[in-house]
Amino acid sequence: GDTGGLTRFPALGLAVRPMRNAALVFDNYDAHGVEDISTSHLGEPPLRGDKYVVNVWLRTAPYRPSSFSNEHESMTVIDKH
Repeated sequence: GDTGGLTRFPALGLAVRPMRNAALVFDNYDAHGVEDISTSHLGEPPLRGDKYVVNVWLRTAPYRPSSFSNEHESMTVIDKH
């Protein structure tokens, strides 16, 4: 039966059903470093049970918060360099 919890990519017309012991991995930038807005997505709540989400950002350059945002106030950046 349908347990909900889909991850939807509206611009792509794609919905991914959660699976136990699986991960959904995707790039949100193209090969030229340009943001790919087609990867904008939303997570639906499960109809039964629990859904756990882990976000991992892999960066190709050091993270630098923009001067016009307050991102740095709510983020902890760990730099091992």
